[in-house]
Formats: sequence, C-alpha cells, structure tokens
Amino acid sequence: MNMSKLQSAISAFVKNKKANAAYYDDNWTERKERKVYYQSFMYLLR
Repeated sequence: MNMSKLQSAISAFVKNKKANAAYYDDNWTERKERKVYYQSFMYLLR
C-alpha cells in the first residue's frame, strides 16, 4: 500500500470536511438514519 498516497487522501478529506462541515454533518446523519432503517429489516426476519 502506498502510504504517502493514503496520507494525502486522508489529508484532503479532513481539509474538505472542515471546509464543508454542514454538508458532512447532514450526510453523516442521513447515513446513520439509513443504517437504522435497513437494520430494522434484520429484526423482522428473525
């Protein structure tokens, strides 16, 4: 694995996350809601 390329991608992500904090917060909230929704099906199938 190219560690310098990985570190560069992580740095770019963190920089963008700080610049667009509201977008990432909304996106993360939506992902958590979607996860809970789909996991609810697992309880129905048991």
